[in-house]
Amino acid sequence: MIMIDLKNKLSHAVDNIIAKHAADVDRQSRFPLESINALKDIKLLGAYIKREDGGLGCTLSDIAGMTMMIAQKCASTAMIFAMHHIQVACIMHHEESSSFKGYLKEIADKQLLLASNTSEVGTGGDNGRSIAGVEYVGPRCTLLKDASIISYGAYADSILVTAKKSPDARTTDQVLILMKKEETELTETGVWDTLGMRGTCSPPFQIKGSFPIENIFNTQFKTVLSQTMVPVSHILWSSCWLGIATDAADTARKYVQSKARKSKPYLPDTRLAEMNNSLQLLNSQLIHCLDTYKALLELPEEHRKSELTSTPVLLKWNALKMNVSNDAAGIVHRAMQICGISSYQNNGQYTLAKHLRDIHSASLMINNERLMETNASLLLIYKNSDHPLF
Repeated sequence: MIMIDLKNKLSHAVDNIIAKHAADVDRQSRFPLESINALKDIKLLGAYIKREDGGLGCTLSDIAGMTMMIAQKCASTAMIFAMHHIQVACIMHHEESSSFKGYLKEIADKQLLLASNTSEVGTGGDNGRSIAGVEYVGPRCTLLKDASIISYGAYADSILVTAKKSPDARTTDQVLILMKKEETELTETGVWDTLGMRGTCSPPFQIKGSFPIENIFNTQFKTVLSQTMVPVSHILWSSCWLGIATDAADTARKYVQSKARKSKPYLPDTRLAEMNNSLQLLNSQLIHCLDTYKALLELPEEHRKSELTSTPVLLKWNALKMNVSNDAAGIVHRAMQICGISSYQNNGQYTLAKHLRDIHSASLMINNERLMETNASLLLIYKNSDHPLF
């Protein structure tokens, strides 16, 4: 559970700052500066970082809960918060060098914002392949990469970037690089004018940077991807989408209650109960995945890697992402049906227009069609056996 004092501070920030600016962030398709600054003021960009490294020592369950709270008022801010913590988790779970440990302390102390780039022009959205490779020039390295998207890249203090280990390496022989703002030149090569999630400000960029060799992860990217990036992404993204759906259902509940007060007797609207059933199921699946991931991380190191990359576990992460992204959209649609034309307005007490636009990004973030094909392939080779965790 989120610490009570911290939860109260976040609740205050959500109600008084994040909610206040959400509509303008969406309308102007601008970075939610006021909201991110509010999170920095209560040190939440260091929430997942251990206390001994200057952070708040929150659990992943805490981060998921915070993401859901924020998403109920501004999905773009929640997604930025989630993506930042995905990158923090990648560093925490895989790098023990003094330079990376020092940078975690710097993130917590200065409330630095981390972004990610795993996509590249020419790879067809496959984050397991890269075209650009790292060049080695003495003690420093250089990289020139055409990124198809970098969420809030222009506002981040650092970006974790994938690339081939060297220019002549295989496309799948990837490394992960910490590229700091002062060592990186970003050139925007397109625009971000989208249906929803407009505040994430995610246009394409050309990345050009020079960095010390110690900024390259010692752990192979494929290991970081399977053990941390995929599970933490699917858990925190799902938390964001559940926040959107929860607020939509709550809006529908308020609409029905208001209508019932004005017209008595008023028969209960069973669609509210149906939405609640759906939310309960999705929340249960999220909690189950959080518990599973926590248990896996607590395994001895010699067993952890094989368990984190096992077929049942991969099926679980992908199923969470697909189920929440699909069913959360269904909940928003059902809420709109309950509220009627008032939900279709771009403003007003019962508007759900932004909810609708934001939630439609969910199935496209790592396309559900691709994940369905992946799970279908895994099930072809899956052999059911007794497992202590699943």
